[in-house]
Amino acid sequence: MAIGARKARKKSAIGKAREQAAINALAGICETAYLAAASDGEVSEDEVEILANVVHSMLDGQADLDRILSILETCEEVFEEEGFEARMQEIAAKLPSDEARAAALYVAAGVILGDGDYSPDSEGAFYDDLAELIGVPEDVAVAIWNEVAENYE
Repeated sequence: MAIGARKARKKSAIGKAREQAAINALAGICETAYLAAASDGEVSEDEVEILANVVHSMLDGQADLDRILSILETCEEVFEEEGFEARMQEIAAKLPSDEARAAALYVAAGVILGDGDYSPDSEGAFYDDLAELIGVPEDVAVAIWNEVAENYE
């Protein structure tokens, strides 16, 4: 086998691994949005579409809106089967980088503050628990919250 062929195959495997990591991170970010919305009650069908738009906007359009919507619909099905706590643990596993974890917190804060009906007991607790679970330092989590809150003043 030629050395060049071996290198091309290796790059392909690395590229596939990066692509899968990006898909997992997007899934974790979408599920964060879903759980943020569910933290104060049920998520309606209309809310799923709104969540897709929030995620799309918070990610500056870097992810396809149809893909986001599809992931959120899957989140809804899995959430009904497994429940809140199990899905929280799954989120942590899907957010491997500091950038993905920060994006998840930005999205969570956007969803929580976006409806204009903030509940510190449910939504605030969810945000704090999420930040701790995914390993974001408290000062960073507070800075993200404050930055997003400025957009809703």
